[in-house]
Amino acid sequence: YCWNLSWRTEWQELKDFFREAGQVLYADVMKRRDGKSKGCGVVEFDDRASVLKAIDMLNNKELDGREVRVREDRAPEDIPRTRRRDRSPRREYRNRDYRRDERDERDGGRDGDRDGGADGDRDNAAPDNAGNQDDM
Repeated sequence: YCWNLSWRTEWQELKDFFREAGQVLYADVMKRRDGKSKGCGVVEFDDRASVLKAIDMLNNKELDGREVRVREDRAPEDIPRTRRRDRSPRREYRNRDYRRDERDERDGGRDGDRDGGADGDRDNAAPDNAGNQDDM
């Protein structure tokens, strides 16, 4: 993985730059949806020795007027959860049973009706003495 690339660096220049370290199998500059460079890229080598050589030789070396940074790319499972780009909710939040458990504790185990479920929609009904002024 490399970053701090010039906006004008294309995959061909990136591949040629990394050939100093070994046989490059693949090189690409990451682009935004509008086609502009993100300023970083990925290079794949034939063997691990070439990867280590590239890190040693080419980290902080200039390409297109910029000092390119180089490090070994990590597999997603090697990246700590807090640093991953995966923004999907954690598994425990997808499981909605935890809400039911909390609700049961709050309302004494009822099915969620505030009145205990006697008539289903009692919360929205008018009070029994609404409109009756005879009781006074």
